[in-house]
Amino acid sequence: MWKHIFGMAKPYVLPQVLPSSVILPHHDITEQQLNSFYSALSLLEQKPSVIVMLCTDHFEQGKKNITAPVNTIWHTSDGDLFVDEKLLTSIINDPLMKDKISLQNGLWQQEHGIFVHVPFINHYFNGLKIVPILLKGFSSDQDFEEYKTLGKVLAKVLPKDALVIASIDLSHYQIPVWTNIHDVVTENTIQNMESPRHLEIDSPESMTCLFEYNFERGYTIPLLINRTSTYDFIPKEKVVCTSHQYWTFYNPQELSQKQIDDYKKNALGNGQRINQTDYKNQLNQTILLLGSGNMNEGIRDFWYWDRYKTSKDPTEILLHDMAGSEARFLTGFDAIVFDPPVNAVYSKTLHGTTLKIQSTDSSHGDVEFEEKQSAQINGLVVNVQSGEEYPLISKIEDLLYFFDFVLLRSTDSSKDAMAYVCNSRDSKEYTCFNLGILYSPKKQPIKGAVLSLSWQNSSLSTCLMPYESPTGIPPQIEQYSGEP
Repeated sequence: MWKHIFGMAKPYVLPQVLPSSVILPHHDITEQQLNSFYSALSLLEQKPSVIVMLCTDHFEQGKKNITAPVNTIWHTSDGDLFVDEKLLTSIINDPLMKDKISLQNGLWQQEHGIFVHVPFINHYFNGLKIVPILLKGFSSDQDFEEYKTLGKVLAKVLPKDALVIASIDLSHYQIPVWTNIHDVVTENTIQNMESPRHLEIDSPESMTCLFEYNFERGYTIPLLINRTSTYDFIPKEKVVCTSHQYWTFYNPQELSQKQIDDYKKNALGNGQRINQTDYKNQLNQTILLLGSGNMNEGIRDFWYWDRYKTSKDPTEILLHDMAGSEARFLTGFDAIVFDPPVNAVYSKTLHGTTLKIQSTDSSHGDVEFEEKQSAQINGLVVNVQSGEEYPLISKIEDLLYFFDFVLLRSTDSSKDAMAYVCNSRDSKEYTCFNLGILYSPKKQPIKGAVLSLSWQNSSLSTCLMPYESPTGIPPQIEQYSGEP
């Protein structure tokens, strides 16, 4: 079987420089793509002297937030793979890691985030040793500081020619159209090396540790080598997806712009899906708009998983089902627009783009009318009270001269929310979306939809997902009704 796997795909195109670190999936459906990556890595003139692997503790068996192996050997078709005990001891004994790492040997047979990679490592780098490290998921802010500290320690003790692998699968439990939307945010975040804390991936902890390691060592050039998802292997519109991205990171002193340009040209010729987004002069953000009804949420840029349904927050309770499995559907957007109060201003810059959303009432008081800027997305939320009318369409057309989208919403759920979205900044054309009701305080039946607006290289794509509920509480919507 492994002889077949090792011979089943040609190597990827990579820059001819050993990367300092990489992000790879561990979903076993990607064996062909992993082989393409590792075989390409083995063809580089410089080889890694040791591999450190970061991965989520999938089965939560670690006694501490950080777990490493003891008395552990991996058996492969190319022989046994051993732990670099000397390097592991250096990590454990660093003062910053004192009492923070649990040494265990009973969990590695189950941990696919590590063992999926082991046969490739031992085949293409036979005799190399590894240091696998598991990080607990669903972490607190304090835990994330611990993972950043681990990244600093790795930067201090690892040899210059070490390779750090973050074994991370991306979006889970979505149908392909929503998988792609979440993956755009992830791709933008990695390319700009922004905080991965709230991405819709299975281990923002591992990515946080990896980024800290890269920052400490000056490895600040990320290159996307390829991307795939379950849909590439099972092309059905309702298949439940896991997605994957393959990244390498480099020191700018070791990789020239010409080498990057040559790599991109050759990778495209090899059929690899790479990142060609311009983050300096284009719009790049992804937001979610929701319907009428006040939930006192304003605009959020992240959503936690209320794992044990212990939250007392009314909105968390109401939207628990809509948030989906592990709250992944409402995780991983640059912003989620609920019900910003009148005269509120939300502004945040990500991926080289500033999202500015103003909120007003039917009088449009205190609204700043600015001409559209090349690196800014402008949004307007108009709240109307019971008995008030929405502005006339002619008025909306005037507003869309200044705003990329206008959301009209009823604070008491008496009217359907309506989103008017400018199709192109170069034309006056727009599209109207009925977002209906998000929440009815009277528990009356509701119909509504969520709307994703995703700008990539200033090109806008939209996705509307409808739902119905007889109870006035948003249900799990269609993205969870996929085929097994």
